[in-house]
Amino acid sequence: MNDTTSFQRYLGPIKLAPGVLPSQIPIFIFVVLAALCVTVFLPLMQALVFTEILHVPKPEHGRLAGNLVTTQQLAALLFFGLTGSLTDRLGRKNVLMIAITGFVACLIAYPLASTVLMLFVLQFIYGIMTTGHIVGSSTMVADYPDNSSRGKFVAMIILVQAAVSGLVVGWLGARLPGWLVNSGLEPALAGRYAFWALAGLGGIGVMVAYLFLKDPPRTGKPPARARNMKEGLQTFVKNIGLVIAAGRKNPRFGLVMLMGLVIRSDYLVMLSFVSLWVVNAATSQGIATVDALKTAGALLITFKLATAAAQVLFGFVADRINRSILLVVALTLTAFSLISTLLISDVFGTLMYVVVACIGITESALIVCGQAMLGEEAPPDLRGSATGIFYFTGTLGVVVMSFLAGFLFDKVGYAAPFVLVGALNLTFAVLGAWIVWKNPGAAPTGKFELGGH
Repeated sequence: MNDTTSFQRYLGPIKLAPGVLPSQIPIFIFVVLAALCVTVFLPLMQALVFTEILHVPKPEHGRLAGNLVTTQQLAALLFFGLTGSLTDRLGRKNVLMIAITGFVACLIAYPLASTVLMLFVLQFIYGIMTTGHIVGSSTMVADYPDNSSRGKFVAMIILVQAAVSGLVVGWLGARLPGWLVNSGLEPALAGRYAFWALAGLGGIGVMVAYLFLKDPPRTGKPPARARNMKEGLQTFVKNIGLVIAAGRKNPRFGLVMLMGLVIRSDYLVMLSFVSLWVVNAATSQGIATVDALKTAGALLITFKLATAAAQVLFGFVADRINRSILLVVALTLTAFSLISTLLISDVFGTLMYVVVACIGITESALIVCGQAMLGEEAPPDLRGSATGIFYFTGTLGVVVMSFLAGFLFDKVGYAAPFVLVGALNLTFAVLGAWIVWKNPGAAPTGKFELGGH
């Protein structure tokens, strides 16, 4: 009997999972790119909303941006578990479509907000939709390739996402308000049209997903589901205890789980505060907001491309040397890259681009190594729970750091959020160095060790 679901095909050098057709991959990539462009565009354009639409006083921009991110992440904390369950029940495609539709609605409404309170409501809804986007797309990225081609598939997705989102958002989206202003529109109206143009792209993504996207075939027995919220909470608490016990037994596993508190904070400050820094510095120099957004977009392109190239590079490096050591090195380099923002005197100068590229490169090493170590050190029977708790603690870290970063941006200086996160990275680097010295481990090949007992 011919079972078409067991036949495996190739997309170039990438071997696909059983039943996955090569034609499904470009459709999936288009849909996730539409979602990514929408999610990157909102923080890039927040400064325009603050300045040109709501006329928020400049000394309050940092706290407002930080509190909005805090609201978004709190929503994510509350709904990640529910979204994971819905992904199993409704299918990855349907959850992803719901998330993108929510993004589109928020993008349409965001530049129409007449009060700051409306921004918080929209940011909360946006945070809920973010869980669907992350869980739905990440699960499909794991489902589509064969295990032997997982690294190549992820590298391809990262490269395409960085290139296209950099072009669409960093170049086209960032310049669109300026082009509209030059055509005779007021800055506020130009900003609204720019938001709605990106919402249109998201809408196209939803339609393509509805018409053409397919869930990958599911194999194996589905995991047991909690019968109610109380049972789900009890299981979650029990798993936290098991993960903590495993971390005490294996300090390297404990280190990578703790690192969840810092790993997403770097990305937070890059998306939320670079654009705000540029726009605030521009207004102090008499430069229009729409013109400042061009520089913010160029910095976003620099960050995205540096991140993508480095992730591919460190994906190979992490398979060849001791990951515990690489993690400590990555934490240290990321810390110094973030702290080096203190050297910037002109946000429009070349040094800003160099620093942003360095942050992208070092942060990529941190993310790749952290994910590789999580898979390596987590007990097989706790790997799923460990991954969920890792991202939960990451979200919790972002909630705290976004609140502090916004306050420091207004009260101390534009570089203060970056220095705060850099100091946190450095603290974890010192802790990690001590743990690795006591429990060095080995390279994936078993040939390279460092440290002593």
